[in-house]
Amino acid sequence: MPIPTRLAIDGLSVRAYGRLDLLETRLVHILGSLDPTPHGARVAEHAALAVVEHSDSCVLLHDGPGIAGAALDALTLSAPDRAVVIARRGVAPWHETLASSGALVLEGPTSSLLAHLADAALVIEQAHSALPHSPRIACVPGPILTAGTAGSNALLVRPDVEIVPELDQWARRLHYTAQRPRQYKIAD
Repeated sequence: MPIPTRLAIDGLSVRAYGRLDLLETRLVHILGSLDPTPHGARVAEHAALAVVEHSDSCVLLHDGPGIAGAALDALTLSAPDRAVVIARRGVAPWHETLASSGALVLEGPTSSLLAHLADAALVIEQAHSALPHSPRIACVPGPILTAGTAGSNALLVRPDVEIVPELDQWARRLHYTAQRPRQYKIAD
């Protein structure tokens, strides 16, 4: 197992595997249901690929199931070097493989890392209407008869949430999203 780099990111203690330079890019957090519909999973895959194909941003994800897992699957196959993944339950051999393919894998407090690192967030099929911690929030509308999209659809009426009817155009507009300065240092 490779030796991790110990970091302090905005005061959070983190172990990092892979490319630290990805911390200096615009990071887009893709999130949503842990149990998405097949349509939601396809939207997540397309969203992750749209980010890497139409912007200079990287995708910020946790390694769980659902929307994040679908987005991570798409990146693993097509653009692992544009993924920043937070290992929720420790680093497994597949995380190491992902890091050796060009990704950055972080091990630390998941919610705090997502809140500190996300420059933008895209919500897909979320049952609750809680806002993610991000300066720019966008949401993909979901079917109104699907309970799993009630929360994300409720976000659409908020003036601070961008409605995303088309993913490629949304991803192109990420160039105009400000990147938050990140303070990190190697703790070794």
